Amino acid sequence: MEPIDPSTIGSLEHQAEKLGYLMATLDASFQHRAATEKNATLIAHSKMGIQMMDAYLKGSLSLEDYARQSANLLAETTKRNDETNANLANAVNRISKTVQDAVEAGKLRYFLENIQEDKK
Repeated sequence: MEPIDPSTIGSLEHQAEKLGYLMATLDASFQHRAATEKNATLIAHSKMGIQMMDAYLKGSLSLEDYARQSANLLAETTKRNDETNANLANAVNRISKTVQDAVEAGKLRYFLENIQEDKK
């Protein structure tokens, strides 16, 4: 067995650190996008809630209708936030899979090149 070249280990560590940095940057971007979407959902929810309350206080919306519309609004807001969370998880998983696939492709290329070298 050949000794491990310290420069190779150093290069691997350096590249892994750069990859970690890039992945953290993407994760932060995804998190920011999700937070922005959730904030927009919350603002829309609040506006609708205020409009419903105003209609109720003016007597143009019954208590039963106000309660029903509030429940529907809450369900819609929850659904939107769940979709945002799912999109965030999918984006993070997709990046992780892309990185893992690239690592595996690099390993495969190495083994294929060595097989070709051994045949020569």
